[in-house]
Amino acid sequence: MSLRTEPSGSELQAQLAESRAQVEHWQGVATICELSKQEELAELQKKCDQEIQSLQEALRETAAQYESRIAYWQSKQQESQRASGYSLVSEKL
Repeated sequence: MSLRTEPSGSELQAQLAESRAQVEHWQGVATICELSKQEELAELQKKCDQEIQSLQEALRETAAQYESRIAYWQSKQQESQRASGYSLVSEKL
């Protein structure tokens, strides 16, 4: 039969101190990880906001181009209608 000796008070104090140091270390690691995650999320949000702004600007430019083309073709259509209306009037004379 082997006798198992209980740790002494000083050994328990040393183990407690080591355990506390490990807890503090891992709390520090967790804090650093959380801060890194928050920074990454902020950077990702910034990139997404920039991409949204870029897409909105492209959409505005495209809409302006289409509006310009529509106005151009509407004016051409009106010119064509005026010209054909003028020729009909001149044919009647």
